[in-house]
Amino acid sequence: MRPGDEWKTAFKTRDGLYEWRVMPFGLSNAPSTFMRLMNQLFKPFIGRCVVVYFDDILVFSKTPVDHLQHLREIFILLREQKLYANPKKCHFLTTEVIFLGYLVSAQGIRMDNSKVQAITSWPIPTSLQDIRSFHGLASFYRRFIKNFSSILGPITECLKSSKFTWNVAAQKAFDELKSKVTQDPILALPNFNDVFQVECDASGIGIGGVLSQQNRPIAFFSAKLNEAQWKYSQAKLNPRHARWVEQLQEYTFIIRHKAGHANAVVDALNRRHALVTSVQLQVIGLDSIRHLYLDDPDFHTIWSKCMAHGFNGYVRRDGFLFKGHRLCVSKSSYRDAIILECHSGGLSGHFGRDKTITLVKERFFLAQVGCRCPPDYQTLSYLPRRKNYKH
Repeated sequence: MRPGDEWKTAFKTRDGLYEWRVMPFGLSNAPSTFMRLMNQLFKPFIGRCVVVYFDDILVFSKTPVDHLQHLREIFILLREQKLYANPKKCHFLTTEVIFLGYLVSAQGIRMDNSKVQAITSWPIPTSLQDIRSFHGLASFYRRFIKNFSSILGPITECLKSSKFTWNVAAQKAFDELKSKVTQDPILALPNFNDVFQVECDASGIGIGGVLSQQNRPIAFFSAKLNEAQWKYSQAKLNPRHARWVEQLQEYTFIIRHKAGHANAVVDALNRRHALVTSVQLQVIGLDSIRHLYLDDPDFHTIWSKCMAHGFNGYVRRDGFLFKGHRLCVSKSSYRDAIILECHSGGLSGHFGRDKTITLVKERFFLAQVGCRCPPDYQTLSYLPRRKNYKH
């Protein structure tokens, strides 16, 4: 407690007023204040050998020797700050530990067996409170279950009524969730030096995704569509896709479409016709560009000089020619297709002339060598006339 603030914690008893000399549980600002303290104290260690959440401190190491050194550093820090750990609640030199309700080990993250048993032994709900309790407990492990929100959908619907209802669909979802948690899924720990994979799934009930590395799931994500979202038309869905475009440009990624029969995780993606079409244009369509560089008068010489290493800001990657981070596009119908896609593509929304030019220049290099304003951009002169007017 900061000196001088003790009076703010005063509480009344029959024996008079009392003030806390240290920060107690129950104060509205206590959690955020304590969490800020822990983050500041362990800042040099967080991400290197420590994970901290309030008063739960997890120390991890690759070898026993490193672990002892890390423990020594943490103990010295706690002693200097006059923070004390309860020996009865500490576990040392173990290969797996229960942390924040999860069983954590070098193999990955698993569900706590005690909580799994609580879910599997849960009786059939007989009141709204029972449904809420089961809903909350099961939702704690939603990241372990693929399409969790879609499975839980019928039970969620039961919570919308002020009266208790339990139908056949809810019972089926209840039994399926119990079955899913007993499969003991293991989530891999992320390796930030490796490539991440995100697989998407969508249906009329909910949406979901899987974050994985080397075909090992790291986390499952899902959300149930509400009644209004069920009725979204394609015209309303496309702008929502466009919201992600700007944020996704911060990352280096490759989009691949997988047919439903080839991948169960994306079996419903084919219902998003506009999204799938746009993905194919960006990935499959541009693949042919790599075969046009040798015959292009602008890029023929540069392409040859970049055979072994970069040249004057140009570089070859995966069969494509880049100027900096921008993809070079030779003179062909692809230039017009790219301009039109940036202007009116399913993922890009409908932009004006200047914004479309800026968007094209950020991603592609279309100019002849030395040209400041390529003639291809004149294509945009007819774009305003293509707008639809309601009057």
